[in-house]
Amino acid sequence: MDRRGMINFRIVSKEIVGVFTVAKKNGRLRLIIDGRRLNQRMRAPPRIHVVSSSAFGEFGVAQKTVVEYSGHDIKDCFYQFGISEKLSAYLGLAVVRSGEVGISSVGGVPVSPTCTVVPCLSVLPMGFSFALHWAQMAHVNLLHRHN
Repeated sequence: MDRRGMINFRIVSKEIVGVFTVAKKNGRLRLIIDGRRLNQRMRAPPRIHVVSSSAFGEFGVAQKTVVEYSGHDIKDCFYQFGISEKLSAYLGLAVVRSGEVGISSVGGVPVSPTCTVVPCLSVLPMGFSFALHWAQMAHVNLLHRHN
């Protein structure tokens, strides 16, 4: 996760979250963050209206009307979005010793190999109630800017 830029290290975090996986259709594992405690700290996100593929089967238009649409899936979509340092502090993973993960400094301050550090997510986690809303709004913004 560190090599992929998905975490940053801290001495302390405001919360520690659980992590679990579910199997994808292709047999690989999908990483899910137990964001319930963070979600309880926040208001509910606005509703997102997304179209399912079954909705296209019910879509009707007048004859001779051209309808163009596209569909896509962004690989590991939520993990493509960085989050703020402030939010990251609420997404701490299990505490580790800095030497075990090759960390010699945290925030520019040297730490000993036996110092405990907290890897915190620095990307939008699946399991966070605002993840879908923020990802959708980012894409809507891109579409509006390039329309």
